[in-house]
Amino acid sequence: MCVYILGYKVILRGAIDGEPCERNFYQPFKFNSSGNSGCVYNKSVCTEEGQFIYKNENSQTDRVCRCDDSKGYAFIHRPQHRCYCVPSKEDCSCYFKKCSPGELLSKGVSSNAKHVQNEVSRNSIPEQKDEVQTGKNGLNKHETTCIIPKDVLDEQTKEIMKWRKSHVHFEETIASKRVLDKTKSNGFVILSGPPGSGKSAIAYNTAFMLEKEAEFKILPVTSPEDIRKYLMLETKQIFLIDDPVGKYSVDDSCIKQWKKEENFIKQTFTDCKKSILLLTCRSYIYKSGFCRLLHISPIHCDLLSDNLKLTIIERRTICENYNVPELNDDTIMMYDFLPLLCIGSSRQNNTTLFFVNPIKVLGDEMKNTKERSDIAFLAIALLVVLDNNIDREMISFENTTIKEMLNDLCNECGFKYFPSTTVLLAALFDLIGTYVKKTDNGFACIHDTLFQSLSFIVGSSIVHCLLKYGNCKFIANRLQLASIQQEHSELVIIVKPEQEELYF
Repeated sequence: MCVYILGYKVILRGAIDGEPCERNFYQPFKFNSSGNSGCVYNKSVCTEEGQFIYKNENSQTDRVCRCDDSKGYAFIHRPQHRCYCVPSKEDCSCYFKKCSPGELLSKGVSSNAKHVQNEVSRNSIPEQKDEVQTGKNGLNKHETTCIIPKDVLDEQTKEIMKWRKSHVHFEETIASKRVLDKTKSNGFVILSGPPGSGKSAIAYNTAFMLEKEAEFKILPVTSPEDIRKYLMLETKQIFLIDDPVGKYSVDDSCIKQWKKEENFIKQTFTDCKKSILLLTCRSYIYKSGFCRLLHISPIHCDLLSDNLKLTIIERRTICENYNVPELNDDTIMMYDFLPLLCIGSSRQNNTTLFFVNPIKVLGDEMKNTKERSDIAFLAIALLVVLDNNIDREMISFENTTIKEMLNDLCNECGFKYFPSTTVLLAALFDLIGTYVKKTDNGFACIHDTLFQSLSFIVGSSIVHCLLKYGNCKFIANRLQLASIQQEHSELVIIVKPEQEELYF
């Protein structure tokens, strides 16, 4: 008696031998020659309403089916695998899904699955002539479509056109090359960096390169739910999401959405090689939200890392692309948000001053941070009150002075709750690289010039706390009474008349 391997039947060829099953049969287990002489199971034909054959598989496994989304069909029950359904193991029934009013069918690229269907059909049912209608570029008109509302399609087009227009200034860098390589090889990548460091520009450059080289379709979306809506597994698509879990603060509702779709995201961008997801996220939000609260693991490209930071040569070239007048090396290397400064430089009278003290850029950033991320603003405000030197032990032990200081800061800033020092410490760690650096004893601003600007912007809104808790040197050098009415530098904090009694 002989035992034969999976996917084989018994034949007599001089002696007993085995050969693969016929095309429409499969053999999923071993059997003895005394027990059977043929492959046991017929393969599924995937001919129910809305179905087509996705993969023929092999002589050991059944065919797998897919609902023909090009004709508006979808699975009644979500299959175990996002891309297809195995009829011998699960219900693969399809139903016709009508488009809602105001929705359009967006054409995609052709699918190999149709060729499998035609090839298998010729072996399983009488031959039928199948005329394929082709549209522009020879694509099958009936293959791979996704339902995208017209207003959404218009917004996506506008966003893409905006980035195409600005792309004329784009300078290829070490970071952009690395991101493109990582995206090609992995399919799920997140870029993090400070605001204005060029994250979105690199993401769209990556998308444009994939569009040009491999005919990927670009889809700017805002949530994982959008990905589920517009995903076409037979179409090459690259989804782009800026600030997936919030821009200035971590958005709890966004975190819930991503948690809900974690398995879908993992499965889709691991198993389906034609689908790519590229995210951009501010460093602070990446650390405090995306990385800490979610359990998905995209390839992380950190624009603050030593191997991806802009070099002096790259910075000079970017400045030249925006016709920025010549700046010295110290000024060019001062801020990681140089690309944002270059964009705004054309409207400035004094370009050098704008690059050294970007009050408008930082002012807008701090305003939004205060309104939407009170804990981050509070951490920066504490740094200002303590004159750029936060002692970690002083905060960790929660002494009375710190508690009183934080309480007064919260009141003056209009914050509704009093955070624990643990939360405050976490915020300071998360701000490292963006505004803060770690010192031997605690935390300080990245460099003195940045602190000069931040202390003016933030300090102007916490004058009461500065007068109450600030050291004498800071108050003498950085504050001036409005009633004195004398000339002062741009970064002097003015004490209003109603606050002057606190000065003495």
